[in-house]
Amino acid sequence: MDVHGNLALFYGAHDPGCCSLGMRALSLMRLGYLTRAETESVKSLQHSERLYHNPSISHTHMFRAEFCIILDRVADADAHLRASISIAEQYSLAGYLAADNIMQGWVRAMQGEGEAAVRQAEAALEALKSIPSRRFHLPIRIAIVGRTKAAARQGSARAL
Repeated sequence: MDVHGNLALFYGAHDPGCCSLGMRALSLMRLGYLTRAETESVKSLQHSERLYHNPSISHTHMFRAEFCIILDRVADADAHLRASISIAEQYSLAGYLAADNIMQGWVRAMQGEGEAAVRQAEAALEALKSIPSRRFHLPIRIAIVGRTKAAARQGSARAL
């Protein structure tokens, strides 16, 4: 951290250590190593908080929210999104806000907000597509919009 901390400005204004640990957690989870993935995700959060670099903290909470969404942890995803959104709004981090709003749409759909949640996720996806540096997670973001639509439909079917 002391030697490479300045790389945060070079790599998209977030710390590469936070990013790497977050990506490692997502990769381990997708490989089925849930306990190790959880540990790495927590390490990423702890690392970002030690740095006290707000864009890296927002970024790390965004990755943690994605992790929670994949595992259907609605309340946890919501908490991490609230933290990320708060920082992203404060520092005008448009790329993080777009991704956060996609995922917040899923949370809202899971909480029964249906069509409003879908509109939020779809609008955020369009905003994200317009930011070239934020396209690296586009497939999972598109999948989350799809999950948002499915959750909204299921909520509508339950209401009938």
